[in-house]
Amino acid sequence: MRLAGRLVAADGQRLSFADDLPATIGGAQARMERLLSTIDGYLARRGGEGADPADPPAPFTTPAGPAKLDLRRAGISTVIWATGYQPAYPWLRVPVLDRHGQIAHHRGVTSVPGLYVLGLKFQYRRNSSFVDGVASDARFVAAHVMMRRMTARALSA
Repeated sequence: MRLAGRLVAADGQRLSFADDLPATIGGAQARMERLLSTIDGYLARRGGEGADPADPPAPFTTPAGPAKLDLRRAGISTVIWATGYQPAYPWLRVPVLDRHGQIAHHRGVTSVPGLYVLGLKFQYRRNSSFVDGVASDARFVAAHVMMRRMTARALSA
C-alpha cells in the first residue's frame, strides 16, 4: 500500500495527487485521538473493569505522497475508490445492506462471496476506520480469503 494525497486528476493511465497527504494524516490522527479520549473518558466515569485508559496509539507519520502515478508502470490493474466520511451505498447493487442501509458483515466478510469491506467505523475494533487500525481487520479478511481459496481447491480436487 502506498498513501497519496487527494486525487486531483485521472486519465485512465496516470493519476495526479495534491500535496496534502501530511495535513490529511495529521487531521485524521487528531480526530482519532479526540474520539479515543472521549471513549476513555466514558469508561473512566463508568468505572469497573477495563476503566483504565488504553495506551495511546503511536503517532502515524508519512512522507509527502507522490505527485503523479503511472498505473501501468506501477503494476496497478485495479483501483479501489475509497472516499467520503458518511457511508452511503446507493451504487451498491448486491443484497448486503441491512435495514438501516449499512453493509451487513462479520469482521468485514459479507454474505456475498468475494465481497469484503474494510475501514468501517468500529468494524471490529474502535480504531477500525483509521489507518493504523485497518491492518488488523485486513489480516482477518485476508485469512478468510485464503481459507476460502484453500477450501475451493480441496473441493475441486
